[in-house]
Amino acid sequence: KREDGQDAFFFAYNPKFGSSVELRDDEIVVGMPERWFGLKPVVGSVYLFAFENRAWVIKQVIDPPDTELESSLCGTETLLVDDTLYVGCPGGLFGRRNAFAPSRPGRVEVYRRASAQARFEHVTTLTAPDGDDDTRDMFGYALAMSAGGLLVGAPTGLRQDGVDTGVVYLYSPDDDVDGGGVFERAIAPAELESGNAFGFSLDANDSIVAMGAPSFDKDGNDRLDLQGAVFLFSPETGATSRLVAPDSASGDSFGFDVAVGERRLMVGAPYFSSVGAVFVVALEPEMPARFDRLGLANPWAGDDMGFSVDLDDSYAVAAAPGVSVDDASEALENAGSILVFPWSRDP
Repeated sequence: KREDGQDAFFFAYNPKFGSSVELRDDEIVVGMPERWFGLKPVVGSVYLFAFENRAWVIKQVIDPPDTELESSLCGTETLLVDDTLYVGCPGGLFGRRNAFAPSRPGRVEVYRRASAQARFEHVTTLTAPDGDDDTRDMFGYALAMSAGGLLVGAPTGLRQDGVDTGVVYLYSPDDDVDGGGVFERAIAPAELESGNAFGFSLDANDSIVAMGAPSFDKDGNDRLDLQGAVFLFSPETGATSRLVAPDSASGDSFGFDVAVGERRLMVGAPYFSSVGAVFVVALEPEMPARFDRLGLANPWAGDDMGFSVDLDDSYAVAAAPGVSVDDASEALENAGSILVFPWSRDP
């Protein structure tokens, strides 16, 4: 049952519970973007779990402020920063990491609470600052917080010249403004082309923002080549640089997911050589990028290694949702696997 006593019958409707996950201390935020409200499809919700009495319990169910807006996909992405929760509602008919089918303009719902014990309350809604009502933008598909402020990915958004390259929006913090802050700039490098899905993935540390464009073609020949790229942005200087895998090929989708540590960048390429891979790049100022590749010991086509990635100072974590598991009891086709790699040396 939900915390308000309603039966949780909606789990039977394939609501994609777990499409986004945020772990902060003793709380977990889980997105469920394809939850229905009555006959209103794929509106979405977010669940807040707290660890109490040695168990994870539902602390709050956070519904969008307007549950009549069907096809919102709220919970596709979530970002919890202190006592502010950002919920991406990119709009569409499919959830995170599925084919784009946007049907309404995307938005980010912003919630705040007075303390860790209080409930989140809705404070504001962010939409694309150019005022474009084009339903193709997928604004809110990816979220990250950098030293320069909140970053919002719109991977089918229109660049200033009207080309659907994808756009990342930066909002600088402002204590006088509720929620996301004040719009500062739109980021969309000139070398991008139509359909590059720039802003599909985002992550940041104190000095660098990594922005994935998994449909980027480094040779500029074919918008469907899907080699992929990651763009690094400095909020301090405004400079942008591009990384592509040295041995990338058509269909790799390098940049499908990104994770930034203090000294390393992880990049998922789930379709690399049909099996997937994760690339680790040392973040060394004034030095050429050095790539190391992580992969499965016995890869098979469709493993999708690098579908999602994360890291900290001790470990790298990568998802391979297409891996089939064969244990003593049964064979589970495409059951998926999480791989954990300990760091053995400095980058």
